[in-house]
Amino acid sequence: MVLRLDALERRLAAMENNNRSMMAQFTQLQQEATVGVRRDAHAVSEQRESRGRMEMALRGAQQKLADVDHRIGRASNVMRETQSSIQAMAVQTNTMQNALAASGRDTEEMALARLQEARQEILDLLQYHDTSRKAATALREDMQNMRMKVETLSGDLQAMAHSSRLQEEMFEEETRRTLRGGGGSGGSRIPATAALEGKVARLQNSLKDVESRILHETKKDGIAQQVQNQKIGELQEEVSGCARLVQQDVRDLQLHDSGADPDVPRLQREVDSIRSRLDSRLADSRSASSRADAEEKELKAQLKDLEQKLQKEVSDRTQREADLKNEVERKLTEISQYSDDGFRGVTKLTEGEHEQTKQRFRELLERLDQVESKRDKDQEEIDKLFEKQRDERRKLDRVMDERLDDVGDRLRIAMASLMAAQSELPPGEKAPPGGLSMEEIERLQNMNTTGAREQLMKDLAAKELQLSELSTRIEQQDEVIENKLKMAEKSDSNELGVMGDELTRKADTITFSQERLKKQIENLDERVKESPQEINQLQDRVVAMETETLEKLEKQDVQRRQEVEDLTADVRKKVDEEEKKAAEMARLEKAVDQSHTSVTKLSEAMQTINRVIGGKIKEGKRTREQETTDLKRNIDRLYEQNTDLKNRIKHPGGTVQ
Repeated sequence: MVLRLDALERRLAAMENNNRSMMAQFTQLQQEATVGVRRDAHAVSEQRESRGRMEMALRGAQQKLADVDHRIGRASNVMRETQSSIQAMAVQTNTMQNALAASGRDTEEMALARLQEARQEILDLLQYHDTSRKAATALREDMQNMRMKVETLSGDLQAMAHSSRLQEEMFEEETRRTLRGGGGSGGSRIPATAALEGKVARLQNSLKDVESRILHETKKDGIAQQVQNQKIGELQEEVSGCARLVQQDVRDLQLHDSGADPDVPRLQREVDSIRSRLDSRLADSRSASSRADAEEKELKAQLKDLEQKLQKEVSDRTQREADLKNEVERKLTEISQYSDDGFRGVTKLTEGEHEQTKQRFRELLERLDQVESKRDKDQEEIDKLFEKQRDERRKLDRVMDERLDDVGDRLRIAMASLMAAQSELPPGEKAPPGGLSMEEIERLQNMNTTGAREQLMKDLAAKELQLSELSTRIEQQDEVIENKLKMAEKSDSNELGVMGDELTRKADTITFSQERLKKQIENLDERVKESPQEINQLQDRVVAMETETLEKLEKQDVQRRQEVEDLTADVRKKVDEEEKKAAEMARLEKAVDQSHTSVTKLSEAMQTINRVIGGKIKEGKRTREQETTDLKRNIDRLYEQNTDLKNRIKHPGGTVQ
C-alpha cells in the first residue's frame, strides 16, 4: 500500500512537472504570439508597400471607380449584416441568459435512472416492512394463543379446586350419613363392625383423588375414634352399674348383718345370688375385654393401614403437585422465553428496518447532494460557455471594427491616390495608357481584402482561444486529480489500493491526454499558420454548434425541470411514507410493549398462583401431619385407657376394698 502511495505521489509529481512544462509551453506560445505580432508588423510594412503599389495601380484605374462604388455598397451591406448579426447575437445572449436558470437537465437524466433505482429500493423496503408487519401479526396471534392456553390452564386449576371442594362436601355428607347410621345402631357391636368394614371398603374405593381420599380418611379416623369412645363409654357405664349393684348389695348385707338372725339364710342366699351375678358379669366382662382386645388389634391394624395409605397418598399428592408445579413453571418459562424471543426478534426487525430506512434517507440525501453538485457544475460550465461566447463575440466585434478601419483606410488611400492622380494630369488630358493590367489589379485587391489589423486581431483571438482552452483543460485535470485524491483519502485501506491503481491509470490517461493535447495544439498552430481560412470555418461550425447546443439546452432544461419536480414530489411522497412507516413502527412497538407487559403480568399471576398453591399444599401437609400426630396421641391415650380398663376388670377387688 505504501509503495502504491509512493508511486501515486511520483505520478502526481510527474503530472506537476508536466503542468510546469505546459506552463513553459504557454510562455513559449506567448513568446510566439509576440513574434507573430512582430511578424504581423512586418506584414503591415509589407502591406504598406503593397498599398504603395496599389496607389500606383489606382492612378491608372479611373475607369474602375464604378466598381469601387459597388464594392463600397457591398461593404455597407456587410456592415448592415454585421449589425444584424450583432443584434442576433444579443438575442442569443438573452436566450442563453434565460437558459441559465434551468441548466441541470443532463444531470437530471442521470438522476432519473437513480431515482428509478431508489423507487425500486423503496418498494423493496415497503415489501420488507409488510413482511415484518405480517411477522409481528403472527407473533401477536401466537401471544393471544399462548394467553388463551394460560387462561385454559388457570380454568383447569380452578376446575380442579372446585371439584376438590365438591368432593370434600360429598365426603362430609357421606360421613354425616355414616355417623347418623352408627348412632342408630346403639350398643350392638357386630353391626358397628360391619358398618366400619363397609366404611373401610368405601374408603379404599374412594382413594383415587388426592384431596377426597385425605379428607375421607380423616373423617374415617374421626368416626373410628368416636366408635371407640362410644364403646369405651358403654363399658364404663356397665362397670359403673356393676359397681353400684355391688355397693348396693354390700349395703344391704350390712343392714341385714345388723338385723335379726332368722334373716341370715335369706341374706346368705342373696349373697350367693349376688356372687353368681358378679361371676356372670365378670365372665361377661372378661369376654367383653377379649372382644375389645380383638377389636383393638383390628383397629390398630386398620389404623396402620390407614397411616400407610395416608402416607402414600400424601407422597403421591406431593409428587403430583411437584410435577404440576414443574410443568407450570416449564410452561411459564417457555411462554416467557417465547415472548422474549419474539420481542427480541421484533426489536431486531424494527432496529434493522430503522437502520435501513436511515441508510436509504442518507443515500437519497447523498444522491440529492450529488444532483445539486452536478447541477452546480453544469451551471459553472454554462457560465464558462457563456463567458467564452461573450469573449468570442467581443473578439469578433474587435475584428469587425478593425475590418471597418481597414476598409476606411483603403478607401481613404484610394481616394487620396485618385485625387493625386487627377491633380497631376493637366486639364483636359486623359490618363496615359499602360500600367497594371486588370487581372493584376483584381489580384492585388483580393490580396488586400483582409487588412493587416483584421488579420492581426484574428490571430490574437485564435491564440487567446487556444490558451483559454488549454487552461480550461488543465483546470479540469486538476479538479479530477483533487477529486480522486479526496476519494482516495475517504476510502478504507482495502479500497485505497484499488483507488491508487485507478488513480495511476487515470494519471497515465491524463498524461497521455496532455501529450495528445500538446500534439493537437501544435497541429492547430501549424494549421493556423498554414490556412487562416479554416478559422472562419471553425467559427461557423462553432456558431452552428452554439445554436444546436442552445436548442438542446432549452429542451433539456424543460425536461430537467419536469424531472426535478417529479423527483421532488417522489421524495416528498417517500418522506410521507417513511413518516407513516415510523408511526406504524411506533404503534407496533407500543403493541409489542403492551403484549410484553401482559405476558409479564401473566407470569407474575402464575407465580402468585404457584405461591398460593404451594402455601396451601404446605399448610395442608402441616395440617395432615398435625392431625396424624393428634390421631396417634388419641390412639395411644385410648390404648392406655383400654389397658387401664382391662386391669380394673381383671382386678375388681381392688375397687371394692
